[in-house]
Amino acid sequence: MSDANYSAENYVAAGLEHAQNGNIEGALVQFDKAIEIDSKNISAFYHRGNVLANQGRTQEAIADYTTVVTLDEKHAYAFYNRGNAYDATSETIAAIEDYTRALLLMPELTNALNNRGIAYGKLGEYDRAVKDFTAIIELEPHHVLAYNNRGEIHFQNGTYDAALADFKQANDIRPGHLMFIAGQAVTHHALGDDTAATSLWRLLVGQDQRYLEADWVGDQLNWAIPLTDEAYKLINKM
Repeated sequence: MSDANYSAENYVAAGLEHAQNGNIEGALVQFDKAIEIDSKNISAFYHRGNVLANQGRTQEAIADYTTVVTLDEKHAYAFYNRGNAYDATSETIAAIEDYTRALLLMPELTNALNNRGIAYGKLGEYDRAVKDFTAIIELEPHHVLAYNNRGEIHFQNGTYDAALADFKQANDIRPGHLMFIAGQAVTHHALGDDTAATSLWRLLVGQDQRYLEADWVGDQLNWAIPLTDEAYKLINKM
C-alpha cells in the first residue's frame, strides 16, 4: 500500500509495530503522519504520548495526553498515564487529581489506586494512602505489592505492628522476596527486636553484599527516608 492510500489508522498501526520492534523514531514518525491526516485521532495522540513518556520526554507526553482527554473526557487510561507523567515531574497533586479522574471512570483500575496511594504517601497523607492500598487488597486479595506498599506507609506513620503484619503477608504470598525480607527486618528493628532484625538482614547480605550499604538499599528498594534511616541503624549493628 502506498503512502497515498494510507489512512490515519494505518499509520497508527504502523507506529505501534515500530514501537514494539524498538524503532522509537520510526514510531513517532508514523504517529505524526496519522495526526497530519486526522488532527483529532485519539489513538495517535495516546500512543504517541506513551512512546514519549517511555523516552522520558515527559512534557511532550503530558501535552498528548491532555489532547486525548480534551477529545475524550472518558479516556481513563489517558488520565492514568498523564498522572504517571505528572508524578515523574514531581507534580504530585496534579498526579493525584488525574489518578482520581481515572478511578472515577474505571474504579477497578488497581494501578491507579496503587500509584495514588504512593503519591498520598509522598505528601504524608498516610490515612488516604492506606485506604487506597486496602481497596486494592479488597479487589485483589493476593496483590503482593499492595501489602508491601501499605506496610511501608504504616512504617512511615510509626504503626510498626501493622507494618510488620503487611510485610509478612507479602512474604507469605511471594516467599523469600528480598524486598519483603528487608521490610520485615527494619520493622523488627524499629520495634526493638534486634535478634530478628539482624537474622533477617544476614539473609539479605548472604544474597548480596550491597545490603551492607544503606544508601544502595534505599535506592534499590525505592524506600522513603524513614525506612532507609532504620536500615542505617540496623546495618551499624551488623
